Amino acid sequence: MEPRRMERILVVEDNDEDFTALARVLNRATAAALIRCRDGEEVLACLDRLTHDVSSAPAQNRPSVILLDLNLPGTDGREVLAHIKRDPLLRSIPVVVFSTSSSPKDVTYCYEQGANGYMVKSVNFSQFEAALRTFTEYWEKAMLLPPRGRAEVR
Repeated sequence: MEPRRMERILVVEDNDEDFTALARVLNRATAAALIRCRDGEEVLACLDRLTHDVSSAPAQNRPSVILLDLNLPGTDGREVLAHIKRDPLLRSIPVVVFSTSSSPKDVTYCYEQGANGYMVKSVNFSQFEAALRTFTEYWEKAMLLPPRGRAEVR
Protein backbone atom coordinates (compact mmCIF):
# COMPACT_ATOMS: atom_id res chain seq x y z
CA MET A 1 0.00 0.00 0.00
CA GLU A 2 1.23 3.46 -0.92
CA PRO A 3 1.11 6.53 1.32
CA ARG A 4 -1.66 8.89 0.28
CA ARG A 5 -2.89 12.45 0.32
CA MET A 6 -5.84 13.81 2.27
CA GLU A 7 -9.15 12.35 1.00
CA ARG A 8 -11.53 12.60 3.98
CA ILE A 9 -11.56 14.97 6.93
CA LEU A 10 -13.61 13.84 9.91
CA VAL A 11 -14.71 17.04 11.65
CA VAL A 12 -15.91 16.69 15.24
CA GLU A 13 -17.73 19.95 15.99
CA ASP A 14 -20.91 20.48 18.00
CA ASN A 15 -21.39 24.17 17.18
CA ASP A 16 -23.39 24.62 13.96
CA GLU A 17 -22.04 28.13 13.27
CA ASP A 18 -18.43 27.00 13.72
CA PHE A 19 -19.02 23.97 11.49
CA THR A 20 -20.66 26.06 8.76
CA ALA A 21 -17.72 28.49 8.72
CA LEU A 22 -15.22 25.64 8.88
CA ALA A 23 -16.93 23.75 6.03
CA ARG A 24 -17.06 26.88 3.87
CA VAL A 25 -13.31 27.42 4.24
CA LEU A 26 -12.34 23.76 3.84
CA ASN A 27 -14.59 23.23 0.82
CA ARG A 28 -12.80 26.10 -0.95
CA ALA A 29 -9.34 24.94 0.13
CA THR A 30 -9.51 21.20 -0.53
CA ALA A 31 -11.32 18.55 -2.52
CA ALA A 32 -11.29 16.25 0.52
CA ALA A 33 -14.73 15.07 1.60
CA LEU A 34 -15.96 16.34 4.97
CA ILE A 35 -17.63 14.00 7.42
CA ARG A 36 -19.21 15.61 10.48
CA CYS A 37 -19.83 14.23 13.94
CA ARG A 38 -21.44 16.47 16.56
CA ASP A 39 -20.31 14.84 19.81
CA GLY A 40 -17.95 12.32 21.33
CA GLU A 41 -20.36 9.40 21.29
CA GLU A 42 -21.15 9.96 17.61
CA VAL A 43 -17.50 10.11 16.55
CA LEU A 44 -16.57 6.99 18.51
CA ALA A 45 -19.50 5.08 16.98
CA CYS A 46 -18.56 6.37 13.51
CA LEU A 47 -14.92 5.35 13.90
CA ASP A 48 -15.95 1.96 15.25
CA ARG A 49 -18.18 1.42 12.21
CA LEU A 50 -15.53 2.60 9.73
CA THR A 51 -12.60 0.76 11.26
CA HIS A 52 -13.77 -2.28 13.19
CA ASP A 53 -16.81 -3.50 11.25
CA VAL A 54 -15.33 -5.73 8.55
CA SER A 55 -18.60 -5.65 6.61
CA SER A 56 -18.42 -1.87 6.04
CA ALA A 57 -15.27 -1.74 3.85
CA PRO A 58 -13.33 0.27 6.45
CA ALA A 59 -10.32 0.80 4.22
CA GLN A 60 -12.38 2.84 1.76
CA ASN A 61 -14.04 5.05 4.37
CA ARG A 62 -11.28 5.66 6.90
CA PRO A 63 -10.73 9.38 7.54
CA SER A 64 -7.41 10.83 6.41
CA VAL A 65 -7.33 13.32 9.29
CA ILE A 66 -9.57 14.07 12.26
CA LEU A 67 -10.20 17.71 13.19
CA LEU A 68 -11.37 17.51 16.81
CA ASP A 69 -13.04 20.10 19.02
CA LEU A 70 -12.26 19.60 22.71
CA ASN A 71 -15.38 20.98 24.35
CA LEU A 72 -18.07 18.56 23.23
CA PRO A 73 -21.29 17.57 24.97
CA GLY A 74 -21.14 14.19 26.69
CA THR A 75 -17.87 12.44 25.92
CA ASP A 76 -15.54 15.40 25.40
CA GLY A 77 -12.71 15.75 22.91
CA ARG A 78 -10.05 14.85 25.47
CA GLU A 79 -11.69 11.46 26.04
CA VAL A 80 -12.16 10.96 22.29
CA LEU A 81 -8.48 11.70 21.65
CA ALA A 82 -7.35 9.31 24.39
CA HIS A 83 -9.62 6.58 23.00
CA ILE A 84 -8.36 7.03 19.43
CA LYS A 85 -4.71 6.94 20.44
CA ARG A 86 -5.20 3.82 22.63
CA ASP A 87 -6.88 1.84 19.86
CA PRO A 88 -4.37 -0.01 17.63
CA LEU A 89 -6.70 0.28 14.63
CA LEU A 90 -7.30 4.02 15.06
CA ARG A 91 -4.08 5.46 16.45
CA SER A 92 -2.42 5.93 13.05
CA ILE A 93 -5.14 8.40 12.01
CA PRO A 94 -3.74 11.91 12.55
CA VAL A 95 -5.77 13.99 15.01
CA VAL A 96 -5.56 17.77 15.02
CA VAL A 97 -7.30 19.52 17.91
CA PHE A 98 -9.16 22.71 16.90
CA SER A 99 -10.44 24.37 20.05
CA THR A 100 -11.20 27.75 21.58
CA SER A 101 -8.99 26.73 24.52
CA SER A 102 -5.44 28.02 24.53
CA SER A 103 -4.86 26.68 28.04
CA PRO A 104 -1.33 25.29 28.42
CA LYS A 105 -2.93 22.44 30.40
CA ASP A 106 -5.14 21.47 27.42
CA VAL A 107 -2.33 21.85 24.89
CA THR A 108 0.06 19.73 26.98
CA TYR A 109 -2.58 17.08 27.67
CA CYS A 110 -3.47 16.74 23.99
CA TYR A 111 0.13 16.34 22.87
CA GLU A 112 0.78 13.86 25.69
CA GLN A 113 -2.21 11.83 24.44
CA GLY A 114 -0.76 11.76 20.91
CA ALA A 115 -2.41 14.69 19.12
CA ASN A 116 -0.66 15.48 15.85
CA GLY A 117 -1.41 19.19 16.13
CA TYR A 118 -3.25 21.79 18.18
CA MET A 119 -4.85 24.89 16.67
CA VAL A 120 -6.76 27.61 18.51
CA LYS A 121 -10.08 28.72 16.99
CA SER A 122 -10.04 32.46 16.63
CA VAL A 123 -13.19 34.55 16.98
CA ASN A 124 -11.73 36.71 14.20
CA PHE A 125 -12.90 35.13 10.93
CA SER A 126 -9.79 36.03 8.92
CA GLN A 127 -7.58 34.37 11.55
CA PHE A 128 -9.97 31.39 11.72
CA GLU A 129 -9.79 31.08 7.92
CA ALA A 130 -5.98 31.44 7.88
CA ALA A 131 -5.61 28.66 10.47
CA LEU A 132 -7.77 26.31 8.39
CA ARG A 133 -5.92 27.15 5.18
CA THR A 134 -2.63 26.40 6.94
CA PHE A 135 -4.10 23.11 8.20
CA THR A 136 -5.16 22.18 4.67
CA GLU A 137 -1.84 23.13 3.07
CA TYR A 138 0.10 21.21 5.69
CA TRP A 139 -1.91 17.98 5.58
CA GLU A 140 -2.72 18.06 1.88
CA LYS A 141 0.45 19.38 0.30
CA ALA A 142 3.31 18.71 2.70
CA MET A 143 2.40 15.48 4.48
CA LEU A 144 1.95 11.91 3.34
CA LEU A 145 -0.69 10.02 5.28
CA PRO A 146 -0.80 6.35 6.26
CA PRO A 147 -2.10 4.04 3.53
CA ARG A 148 -5.81 3.31 3.53
CA GLY A 149 -6.74 0.12 5.28
CA ARG A 150 -6.10 -1.43 8.59
CA ALA A 151 -2.86 -0.78 10.32
CA GLU A 152 -1.04 -3.91 11.31
CA VAL A 153 -1.37 -4.51 15.02
CA ARG A 154 1.99 -5.30 16.58
